[in-house]
Amino acid sequence: MCLRHILPNIAPVVLAQSTINFGYALMDLAGLSFLGSAYRRSPRTGAAWSSTARRPLQHGYPLSAILPCLFVVLTVVAFNVVGERWADRVARRDR
Repeated sequence: MCLRHILPNIAPVVLAQSTINFGYALMDLAGLSFLGSAYRRSPRTGAAWSSTARRPLQHGYPLSAILPCLFVVLTVVAFNVVGERWADRVARRDR
C-alpha cells in the first residue's frame, strides 16, 4: 500500500541521482585505470583505454589520451541526459 504512494513520488529523483552516480563511478574507474590500479579482468572497457594512453602521455604525446577521455566524457553526458529525460517523463506521467 505504501509503495503505491511513495514509489511514484521518489522515482524521478532516484533515476536522476543514479545516472549522476554512474557518471561519477565511470570517472573514478577511468582515473584508477589511468593510474594502473583498476580492476584488470575487463580490458575492453572504455575506461581501461586510458591506461594505454599513460605511457605516450608521459613521453610528451598528449593526443593519444584524447580518444579515451572523449569516450568517457561522451558516455557520462549521454547517461546524464538520458536519465534526466527519463526522470522528467516519469514526473510528467504522474501529474
